[in-house]
Amino acid sequence: MTPICTAPFHGILIETDKTVKPCCAWQGDPLGNLKFQNINEIRNGEKLKNIQKEMLLGKWPTGCKACEHSEKLNNISSKNSLFDKIIPYSENNKLTQLEFNSSNLCNLVCSGCSPSWSSSWVNFQNKHKLLHGVHRKPEWILHSPKPQSVKNLFDSIDLSNLIHITLKGGEPFLNNDNIELLDMLDSMGILGNIDLLITTNGCFAPSKFLNLLNKAKSVAIMISIDGIGELNQYIRFDPINLESSHTDNIKNNIFKFIQNISRTRLHINMFPTVQVHNAWNLKEISDWWTNEIMPINKQVIYQEARFVYHMEYPFGLQHLSDATRFKLADYYESLNYTNLKHIITVFRKIEYIGDDLHNQMVNYHNSIDIHKFKRFIDIVPNAKKELILFPISK
Repeated sequence: MTPICTAPFHGILIETDKTVKPCCAWQGDPLGNLKFQNINEIRNGEKLKNIQKEMLLGKWPTGCKACEHSEKLNNISSKNSLFDKIIPYSENNKLTQLEFNSSNLCNLVCSGCSPSWSSSWVNFQNKHKLLHGVHRKPEWILHSPKPQSVKNLFDSIDLSNLIHITLKGGEPFLNNDNIELLDMLDSMGILGNIDLLITTNGCFAPSKFLNLLNKAKSVAIMISIDGIGELNQYIRFDPINLESSHTDNIKNNIFKFIQNISRTRLHINMFPTVQVHNAWNLKEISDWWTNEIMPINKQVIYQEARFVYHMEYPFGLQHLSDATRFKLADYYESLNYTNLKHIITVFRKIEYIGDDLHNQMVNYHNSIDIHKFKRFIDIVPNAKKELILFPISK
């Protein structure tokens, strides 16, 4: 018997607050906390064992409802999931996959993010007195990197079977915990066995980090870019250094990735998150990647930007009117871009969220918009009619 998903059997995720979950999509209570338990205790605890039992019985645990919903929406089988591909199931329960998000240190205040994942959001909220509660689970705390403590986190668990590590954050290239982890694995002689997946905003390319990446079995760098030029600066806003998130800077860092990591080990891709703020600009994003980035090195750069993610909160596509979404879907369909087919389906399937929740989105947008370098509608004028408040009848 094989489970619905292999993640609870062979993977763990360590969050910025040191809580542990089965994977990044988990929406239930944490399995434990490394401030009070070690990894071995958590992996052998009743919480995880019960999740495993449900998985083997073909049931979706409560914390997996997001994946269940996504698979129904996208009409795919759980057997085609990312985890099923990168974490083969085995009854030995050995740890083969690790996601390490040890710090929320980040330079950006991204529109769809929160203080839980970005230290800059903490500072931005405090400076501009934004109301708490605008995020589902706000946590206004900086979890600083503590590289001297990394070895202690893993001293109770056998890491020799690791084949895949995901580094997110925060911004992983700013986090020295990641350097300490990779250095530790290198000293153990197992870094060369590991496929690394790094999700980054592309603003940084530190040489010490890149040198360690060059020792891994393979490195996939997934760059989060949500617009080109000023639009990316708006959505992925750096309040200290505006130019860091401009796509010209990100392009320069892509050159550095290629120059410092063996081309036989490296893979670079871009994953935009489709949302209210870039729904009108997907062609521009796709064309930039295809015409400007991919030709840099076709051997390591994925040939198309992949539009597989869409935001649900706080700027999800369901806040756009049906008329606008269908119009955008018709437009993108007329382009006949293969990489837009999935998101076209999403545009058509999602239902309008209603005027009340739409107004909440607009109010939240306005509370942030006034603190950025330029008004959003000056960058994307077509969005103006979707960012108005509707009267609510009582």
